Amino acid sequence: MTDPRRFVHLVEVMELDLMVWIHLVLGVLCFVTAALALLSPKGGALHRAAGQTFSLAVLPTAGIAVWFAIEANHMALLLVGLLNLHTVISGYRVLYLKRSVPAHTLGPTRPGPLDKGMAQMTLLGSCAILAWAIFAWHVERLAPLMIVLGLGGAVMALSDLKRFRQPPKDPHHWITTHAIRMIIAATLAAVTITVLQIADQRVYVVWLAPLLLGMCLIGLWVWLISKRLTTYGDPDSFVEIRINDGAEKKETSSN
Repeated sequence: MTDPRRFVHLVEVMELDLMVWIHLVLGVLCFVTAALALLSPKGGALHRAAGQTFSLAVLPTAGIAVWFAIEANHMALLLVGLLNLHTVISGYRVLYLKRSVPAHTLGPTRPGPLDKGMAQMTLLGSCAILAWAIFAWHVERLAPLMIVLGLGGAVMALSDLKRFRQPPKDPHHWITTHAIRMIIAATLAAVTITVLQIADQRVYVVWLAPLLLGMCLIGLWVWLISKRLTTYGDPDSFVEIRINDGAEKKETSSN
């Protein structure tokens, strides 16, 4: 006679293995499309297609990481998954919010519930996990890392909320913000892959290695963008912009 408990356990294990494999496949897709987006001409067809595919792949990747974190009561992984969702959404949306438009303008050019809600959720989640890491410092070996990530997430969310209320003085902020957020999203996706796929509990292998690589990429890309802006003066000179074209034409014609 079949033991129902054994059957339920078998189904749970199969579902777990399936989710791990789905997460791995999506992670590989994230890495490939992120590399294509970084190396291809900015604003071109390949860059846009790779960036859109990357964003769509990161969303379920981060969602699965959050699900695993809740199942395993893994606070650090939960924070990484939350920040991953925020960075990819805000990094993509900043392209739509890059232009200052009149308050009466309709469409996706103004901060909406998704923008504000994601920033607010990230702020609350980062602060909550940051407080928990400080409180559980003596028992949580990842507490220092969680404090750093929690502070980073809170600062990032606060900067977004401030940007929604008052546009930055730098009119070219969007290109740097987009590049940094997308690189952070790829870095955090790499962290979830190493944590869930590599059977190695050494912190510097599964956590610090992807984070350090991501920091190096961010520094390199910020330097490249700054150099391009110094040379050309306007990102429109070296980036093919196609987002918000309709809204801007509508605004111009109305004026």
